[in-house]
Amino acid sequence: MWNSFKNILIPVDFTTNTEVAVMKGIELADNDCTIHLLHVQRNILVGSIESYQPAFSINSGRDHIDIEKKLGEWKMLIEDCFSAVHVCTWIAPGGSVQTAIEKRAKHLGVNLIIIGKQSHHSWFPFLNTVVPSKLARRSRISVLTVRPGAIRSRTKSVVVSVTDGLNSRKKEIIVSICSKFHVKIHLVTFNHDGKQMSESDAAKLLQFYQWLKFAADCSVEHVILSGEHKARSMLQFAKKIDADLLLVHPQTETRIGWRNSHISDVLPASSKLQVMSVQ
Repeated sequence: MWNSFKNILIPVDFTTNTEVAVMKGIELADNDCTIHLLHVQRNILVGSIESYQPAFSINSGRDHIDIEKKLGEWKMLIEDCFSAVHVCTWIAPGGSVQTAIEKRAKHLGVNLIIIGKQSHHSWFPFLNTVVPSKLARRSRISVLTVRPGAIRSRTKSVVVSVTDGLNSRKKEIIVSICSKFHVKIHLVTFNHDGKQMSESDAAKLLQFYQWLKFAADCSVEHVILSGEHKARSMLQFAKKIDADLLLVHPQTETRIGWRNSHISDVLPASSKLQVMSVQ
């Protein structure tokens, strides 16, 4: 059985990204949760493409000592303020940040990865250090991306597509969120070229309504969106209703625009909208 949010991995760079990711991790954490703080060291070669990517650190002996100290301070702060949370700290050697996160997440068997992102490269996606949709798809672990604008907002509204059905993990996440917050769930289906909802989509919607009635205590609304581009339509709707969380499928509901940017990379740093990629 899936253990909700009892084992969470948070990559840290000791900036605002760390603060917002830790705050959201604590909000979601169950009792007796373990939060893993991971710092990935970076080997940066001047003049290379790598040097233009957001660096977590430059690898050196002095840096290693400083990182251990900072991780220890974060561990003490979290555990002193939240007795039900246990914190483990890790330092990964230089290399690909995304690969290091994926390997550590799999090794620890975490339920959730939380990425704090302040800057982004929406014009040049290949420069992004971490691509949440790829990380979720390759690790098969849910990835929550948060911006600094979400640090003081509580989750009150959630947007989720039911067109492709709802796998067990997405259902369990919704139940867990409903148990922690008083939320309104906005179920989204799509109307392509004026066509009515297919019998298959209608059956999926009805099935989910019936399941939600018994599994969670929350308000539910169904919305039909138009347009062929699911990710763009969902994002526009989420912005329109001032939603707090968008649940997306990493393969079909995350890419926007001709640059193939991830949804989270077109949001400004001030956005409160959180994006969770669920494989």
